[in-house]
Amino acid sequence: MGWVQGVMPSGEIKRFGHSKNPNELTYFDLGEFLREKQRMGVSQRLEGASSICDLADRRIRREVGDLSQLEWDSYADAVLAAKNAVDSSGRNIIHQFAEFHDMFSNEAHGSPKFLCWHRWFIFYWESALRVFNPLVTLPYWDSARDAANPRGAQVFTETRAGSGENGTNVLNGKFKNWNVTFAQPHSVKRFLDESILVENSSKIDALLNNSSGTCEFMRLFEAIHGFVHLFVRRWSLPRALNLPRGEMTQIQVSPNDLVFFLHQYVVSTTWRKIEKLNKGVSQFIVSSWR
Repeated sequence: MGWVQGVMPSGEIKRFGHSKNPNELTYFDLGEFLREKQRMGVSQRLEGASSICDLADRRIRREVGDLSQLEWDSYADAVLAAKNAVDSSGRNIIHQFAEFHDMFSNEAHGSPKFLCWHRWFIFYWESALRVFNPLVTLPYWDSARDAANPRGAQVFTETRAGSGENGTNVLNGKFKNWNVTFAQPHSVKRFLDESILVENSSKIDALLNNSSGTCEFMRLFEAIHGFVHLFVRRWSLPRALNLPRGEMTQIQVSPNDLVFFLHQYVVSTTWRKIEKLNKGVSQFIVSSWR
C-alpha cells in the first residue's frame, strides 16, 4: 500500500503506507509527504471547500478531556510510532515539523495569514499521523474552557500530555521525558506560569464580533492565542535572568512540545467562525507550500 518511497542512509528503500503495525514504518520525509498530498488535490480541497474534509476523509476532533483513555492512547501511540520514523538525514517527524514551522515563521506569524497557515499546519500534522494509524484524529485542548484554572487542565495530567511545571521535564504519561532534536537535542520543559492570563471563549468571540475587519481581529487573536504559549512556557523573565525556558513561545521550536498541536485547534474553529461571519478570508488563503 506504499505510495511514497525514500532511501534510508543505509541505502534501504522504505515506503509510506498504512500498516497494521505502525512501528514497521520507519521512513518519513515531510517534503515528499506534502508534495504527494498536493498531487492528490488536497490543496485545492482545502482552498475551495467550506470544509476541509469529505465523507471519505471525515475527521471529528474532540477535546482531550472528553476522550476515553483508549482514544487518547491511540493518538499518543501514533505520535510515538511517527517519532521513530526518520528521513534520509535521520530527522524524525517532530524535528521535521518543528523545522518547517521555523522556516515559515515570518510568513505565518505577525501576519493575517496566521490562522490560515496554522490551520494547514495542523491538518498536515494530523494527516501525517494517519500514515501510522489511518483512524487517528487530532485531539484538541480548549484552553478557554480551562481559563479559570489552566494549571488544573486535564491536558497536563499523567493520562494525557503529562504533567510538568516550574521548568521540569514532562514528568509522566506516554510522553514522559519528551526528548527532541530541533534545533539541538534537549528535553522539553514546561512552566505553567499562573501570572499569565488565559482568556475565555466569550472574550475571543467578542473580539471577533466587534472588530472592524479581519486584519484587526487577526492581530488581536494572535496576541490572545500567544498568551497560552506564554502560560505553558513562562514569561520573558527567564531570558533576562538567564533562567531556563520552555518551548512554547519560542517560534523556532514551539512544535517540539506536543501541547502545541493540541492548542492549535482553535485556529481552525476561529477560521470557520470568520467564514460564517463573511469577514473576507479569501485574501488570506495560502496558495502553496514552498
